Amino acid sequence: MIDCCPNCTARKQPGYVYVHMIDYGLSTEQHYPYNSSISHSEPGECRTAEKRKNYRISEWHDISSCSALSDRLALSPVVVHVDARTWRNYQGGILTECGTVRNHYALLVGRGIGFWKIRNSWGKLWGEHGHIRIKSGNTCGICTRGSYVALE
Repeated sequence: MIDCCPNCTARKQPGYVYVHMIDYGLSTEQHYPYNSSISHSEPGECRTAEKRKNYRISEWHDISSCSALSDRLALSPVVVHVDARTWRNYQGGILTECGTVRNHYALLVGRGIGFWKIRNSWGKLWGEHGHIRIKSGNTCGICTRGSYVALE
């Protein structure tokens, strides 16, 4: 998405990403491995666009409560909009405090007793092998804005 949809990252809103996915499809990580745009010499250069037809989505849905987030997470990962200003130096454990100025999108992939587990886009050397655990509830504003897609 970072490579193939410059408007998606410039506008920083999932709606642009979802419209792009509806129009062009998306690929598995196996067919199009994720590389942070920081590592690309020319971000926005779409590599192997023909391989982005593995999956198609038909629509997306927004979530704006912790209970809805938890219910949806039982079925699939959820894109969340969070305050990640304190995440840069995270190395492990459960983050218990951060703000609610949402400035970053990430993928909520799981939960445990007392925490949410989020896959971040900063690579496997960051955090807990590319993930962060934050305290359950609306920590970092996680419950305020989430979304998920429906596959065709």
